[in-house]
Amino acid sequence: MLRGSGVKIVAFLLWASLCGTGEARAQGEVTELEIVKALNPSSLSPFKGVLPDGRFRFAVKVDPDHANDGNLPPGVIVTFAHFISADKGRIIRTEGPAQIIELLTHLSEGDVISVVTVDPASKKQKEYKLKVVSRERAELVAALGASGDVFGSSLWGVRMRMFSKGQFGALNELLKQDARVGIGELGPLAPLVREFMPGLEKQLIEARYAGLLSMYGITRLSVLGDCGEPTDTLNNATISWTEYRNGLGQFQGSTTPVKTPKGTIEVPYGFAPILEKTNDSDVSRQAANTIGAILIDLGCESDTRRMMERNMLAFWWRKSPVFVSKD
Repeated sequence: MLRGSGVKIVAFLLWASLCGTGEARAQGEVTELEIVKALNPSSLSPFKGVLPDGRFRFAVKVDPDHANDGNLPPGVIVTFAHFISADKGRIIRTEGPAQIIELLTHLSEGDVISVVTVDPASKKQKEYKLKVVSRERAELVAALGASGDVFGSSLWGVRMRMFSKGQFGALNELLKQDARVGIGELGPLAPLVREFMPGLEKQLIEARYAGLLSMYGITRLSVLGDCGEPTDTLNNATISWTEYRNGLGQFQGSTTPVKTPKGTIEVPYGFAPILEKTNDSDVSRQAANTIGAILIDLGCESDTRRMMERNMLAFWWRKSPVFVSKD
């Protein structure tokens, strides 16, 4: 398996959104929330005072009595907001409580906002990524994540549950939505991507969640081992090169690619073609923690795990599910 390191900014951003790479700041992981409407102005108020870290700040406080409707937790203090509007083609970094409240209460479908909060009770700082989606998508994801089983309601867990139940129809619909949302997250670049790369959304759909399946395969061997079952072994290497561009960003040439071996990778039997397709052996910390916790709960002897993996391979190869749950 080979990993490239060329200039692929658009592809990286889209794969990050589709595969959930969990990009994080130094403070910790980013929690992604999909919402269907802006925050209620009555739930937000200007705040000035000393934060748990000892700094005096002008910020915004979410009403402690605010009913959590899928947005920010009640009682937290919002210290920063970075807003990207896909439709209006603008990027805004807030400078004070008034702008933060203005942005949080005037969101529309397709908008993405990064918010940093501080919890006065726990004194912990946390970053959220709020994405405004259609009510149809929100209801679909909520229904698929409401089972109360080991899979939970995370991005990875919802899709793993669907694989385990053989819900290929719902998976295909969610895959289409993920592709649209992924392009929308490019913000001001989204219209240009749709105009000059009209086939990109189709390519993302045809990838069949290869990124998620790659991360699952690597994590499963790392957490549970081979479980006494056959495995695939791949040669892992990095291919690096340098591209030269002029001031307009136009390609001028590149150096000869250099291949650097990095050992081997072991994955469940049948997953090798998927990793060869993605050319990526990286698993984000958030993905590893979430998928790993699910695998620990399932364990090696779980029939659910076995059927899920067989359905994963069937879905990627565009076949019918091997197992379909009756519930």
